[in-house]
Amino acid sequence: RTAGADLRPLIHFWGVQPKNAATLKSKILAENLQPSKLICDRLTHYKAILPADSVAFLTHANAFFGGSIPAGGDPDYGSGWYNIWKTQYNSTHGTEGKQAMQNIINLYFPGGCPAAAPAPTLTVTSQSICPGQSATLTASGAMYYQWSNGKTGNSITVTPTTSTTFTVTGRTAGVSALPVTASVKVEPQPTVNLGADITLRQGQETTLSASGPGLTYVWSTGATTATIGVNAPGIYTVTVTNAAGCTASDTLVANIMIATRPNYWFGVYYLYRRFNERSSRIGQFRQNHHHGQDLFERRRIPGFKR
Repeated sequence: RTAGADLRPLIHFWGVQPKNAATLKSKILAENLQPSKLICDRLTHYKAILPADSVAFLTHANAFFGGSIPAGGDPDYGSGWYNIWKTQYNSTHGTEGKQAMQNIINLYFPGGCPAAAPAPTLTVTSQSICPGQSATLTASGAMYYQWSNGKTGNSITVTPTTSTTFTVTGRTAGVSALPVTASVKVEPQPTVNLGADITLRQGQETTLSASGPGLTYVWSTGATTATIGVNAPGIYTVTVTNAAGCTASDTLVANIMIATRPNYWFGVYYLYRRFNERSSRIGQFRQNHHHGQDLFERRRIPGFKR
């Protein structure tokens, strides 16, 4: 699936046989993996350069090692293998080898090598997000994808903090597509500030404002205007939204200062006490509220006698 093509002929050439050829074939067909012209052409090339006899084998070996076969080596591969077969290889081996290559080609490419596959065309759509959000970019048109951020697969999920451009390349059956780009635009975050919490007197009303350019508003009261009037205690929240759909919120607490009645009983007691003092000092009467502050004052006239 990653290669985007049927790799069975190449694996067969390497000498690896599947445990269940029928099951492998059905899975490849289910994935719609097509025969690869690149693999077919490569196997045909290998057949062509396979030595026909001992002379061709020695010529090939000397060319492979840049002049002559090095002495020694492991008999199973490399120079050791060539040193053994340089005296044993003959035309029979050449004929059998070329026929084995043709058998692999006939098995996987019964109609001959396929025509060159057209280069896949990729498509991917740019997106816009609000700060802190994620975007998923999805490419289509190929079997295998590689993104500029190192990810693979047809889609990636990203959370950029600034507007960023991503590039994706694709490949199908060994044929690469031209890279395409997609951008993720990070829209501006709106701002809103209702100010510090407030305390109102009874009957007093104030205006809360969330006004800003290009914004829409939703208050906790249900209002959708830029400003609202407040004359009751409570928690007031507003959410603003800009043209890109990004939101911001702020909350304010309104308190009401409740007025209290004067402490008349304290004033009566004070009056009684002052007028019962046997003194020639000036008598005095004050009316206070419960915090002890004077509301009014009455003084005795000098020379007044009880």
